[in-house]
Amino acid sequence: MNNWDQMDPMISLQMIPRKPAASYWCRLKLVSKAKNNTRHSFMLPEQWDDVEVYVPDENKNYTKFITGSNLSDDQKTVPGMFNIFRLYAHYGDSLTIYINFKSNRLFPYSSTGIGKFEVVHFEESLLWYDHYRQNLPHYIMTGILLILFLYYLIIFLINKEVTHLHLTFFFLGLFLNTFNTSNIYAQFQSNRAITVFATSISLLGLFNYTETVLKIKQISLWVHKLNSFVFILLLIVLLTQFGVLSYQYLFEPAIVSDEEPVIGKISNYFTLFVVIILLIQAIFVAIKRVKYANLFLLFYILSIGSQLIPSYPGVWKFGYDHVTSFSYVLLTLSTLGLMLVTAYRLKQLREDQAEKEKAQARKEPNINFWPT
Repeated sequence: MNNWDQMDPMISLQMIPRKPAASYWCRLKLVSKAKNNTRHSFMLPEQWDDVEVYVPDENKNYTKFITGSNLSDDQKTVPGMFNIFRLYAHYGDSLTIYINFKSNRLFPYSSTGIGKFEVVHFEESLLWYDHYRQNLPHYIMTGILLILFLYYLIIFLINKEVTHLHLTFFFLGLFLNTFNTSNIYAQFQSNRAITVFATSISLLGLFNYTETVLKIKQISLWVHKLNSFVFILLLIVLLTQFGVLSYQYLFEPAIVSDEEPVIGKISNYFTLFVVIILLIQAIFVAIKRVKYANLFLLFYILSIGSQLIPSYPGVWKFGYDHVTSFSYVLLTLSTLGLMLVTAYRLKQLREDQAEKEKAQARKEPNINFWPT
C-alpha cells in the first residue's frame, strides 16, 4: 500500500480489503540461523482468512501452503486450529516467501496473543503443551457454567421462581463469554459482538436478581424507581452497542484505527456505573441487616474481583494460566455463594408460605355440621 505509513495499522480489521482489492500480499525474507534444525514452523494470527503461503524450494519453484481461520482442519496444509506453515532451510539459507491473505472481520480478537502482521517462529512440540495448559481452566469453567445455566433453566421451568429466571440469564451470559474465549472449536475465535451480547445478558440478569433478593422495592420505593429507569437505559445502551458491532462486522466496516468507538465508550462507562450502583445498594442493604444481604455482598465482591484481576497488568508476572485459574476460582466461589443465597431465600419463602397457610387456617370459623 502506498499510504502504509499514514495508515499505521494496529488491528486486523483495518486490513479488510477495499474494492477492487480482494486480498492483500506481503513479502518476507527469512534467514536460517539454526545449526541443528532444518524444519521450521511459523504461525500467523488467527484474524486472517484464506491464507496462501508460497515457499520456494530447491528448484526455485514455489510450494503453496493453505491455511486460514475459516477453513476446517482437513482443508489446511497443516491441520489444527492455528494458522501454521512449515518450511525447510539449512543454516545460512535465505528464503523469500510470499503470503496472500484476507482479514477476518468477524473475529478481531487474538486468542493466541499475536496480531497485526506478526509471524511467529515456534517449536511445535511446545505449542500444544502450552495451549492445553493455558486453556484447561477455560474448558473446566465453560462446563461448570453450562451446567449451572441448564440447572437453573430446568428449575425455573418447574417452579416458576423469578430469581431462577434471572440466574438463568446470568449464567447464560457467563457461559457465552467463557465459551467465546475458550478455543474449543478450531473455526471459532473470540468475537466482540458475542462478548457484548453475553455481558449484556449477564448484567441484566444480575441487575434484576439483585433487586429481587435485596428487596429493594420494600426498603425504598424511590430506589426501586431509579433502578427501573437505569435498567431501561442499560438495555438501550447495550442493544445499541450490539447493533453497531453487528452492522460493522456484517456490512463492510470502514475502520481506520483501533480507537474504541463512541458507543463502546458509553457502554463501558455505563456498565461500570451500573456495577457501582449495585455494589452501593448491596452495602446499604447489608447495613440495614436484610436477610442474606451480607452473603450476597460477599458473592458480589468476589465476582467483581474475578473480572478485575485479569485486567490488572501487574498480575501477569505470575503466568497466564495461574492468573486465569485464580480468577476462575474466585468466580466459582462467587457462584456458590449466589446459589446459597438463592436456596436459603427459596427455603424462607416456603416457610413463610407455610406459616401464612397455618395462620389462615386458624382464622377460619369452626362450623359444626352435626344435627342438634
